[in-house]
Amino acid sequence: MNLLDLPDEIIEGIFEFVQEDDILQLKLVSVARSTRTQQLMNRRTGQVNKAINLIIAGSVGIRYRLELFLAGLEDRRSDDPEPLGERLNKLRSWQSRWNQTGSSPSQTIVLPGRYASDKCCLHGGVFAMYNEGRIHFIRLPSPSRGVPLMSWHTPQLGFEPVGSFAMDPDQDLLVLVEREAK
Repeated sequence: MNLLDLPDEIIEGIFEFVQEDDILQLKLVSVARSTRTQQLMNRRTGQVNKAINLIIAGSVGIRYRLELFLAGLEDRRSDDPEPLGERLNKLRSWQSRWNQTGSSPSQTIVLPGRYASDKCCLHGGVFAMYNEGRIHFIRLPSPSRGVPLMSWHTPQLGFEPVGSFAMDPDQDLLVLVEREAK
C-alpha cells in the first residue's frame, strides 16, 4: 500500500504529528537531477510531492500551522471555537499589515502621571511603568486580534522599586525588587 492510497483526511491526520519544518521540506523537495535514474526517481518524487502539495493546499489546518511557523508565531488558542479559516485570514491580515507598517493606522497613547519614568517594561502586549508610587499598566490594542486598549494600576506600593521590574502577563506575574531599609 502506498501512502497516497490513503484518504486525504487520514494523510492530514498524519501531518498533525509531523513538524512544520519537515512538512515544508516535503513541499520543497528539488526535482532537478542529472542522471536517468535520478530523473526517474524524481518523476515519482514529483508525483508524490504534487499530491502532497494538493493535500496541503486543500487543508486549512495544515496551511494555518505552516503560516504560523513561517511567521515565528504560536497558536496559544488551540481550543478557540473560531474556525481555522477565520484565524488563517486574521493571520494573513496581520502579516500584511506588519509588512506595510508605513501605511498602518497609528494611535497615540497618553502615559499616566506627571513625569516620565525610566522604570518601565513591555511584555506580551502590555506596557508597564512605575510612576507616583504605583505601577501603571496599558494593554496595547490590536485590531487584528480583537484586543481593545485597556489600562489599570496597582494600589500605592509604599516603596520605590530598585531599578526596573519585570512582568509576564501570561502568568499574571509582576516582580518588584525592594531595597532593604537601613
